[in-house]
Amino acid sequence: AIGKRKQQQKRRRKAKQRSRQPSRHSSGADAAAAASSATDKATAAVAALEYLQAWCRREEGGWKFSKVRQSYLLRAWPDPVKLPREAFGLLLCRTCR
Repeated sequence: AIGKRKQQQKRRRKAKQRSRQPSRHSSGADAAAAASSATDKATAAVAALEYLQAWCRREEGGWKFSKVRQSYLLRAWPDPVKLPREAFGLLLCRTCR
């Protein structure tokens, strides 16, 4: 019984490893996934900038802390493509308070 169980576990591990490995043949799905990833990154950047602008208008209401947006801003600040100059100034004001 123990030998069969170990064999089953070994087969499951190998199947899991195979499912994690990228296929050797590139397909249109890879290109679609890359395009989707680029769109997701652009969407994240826009959402983070909107979050930062809402923070500047927080006295008016409507701003709520978001760890995801905050983390994105902290990761993106050195890259001028991800975080424009004007937004960087807002981010500095945000971190100083």
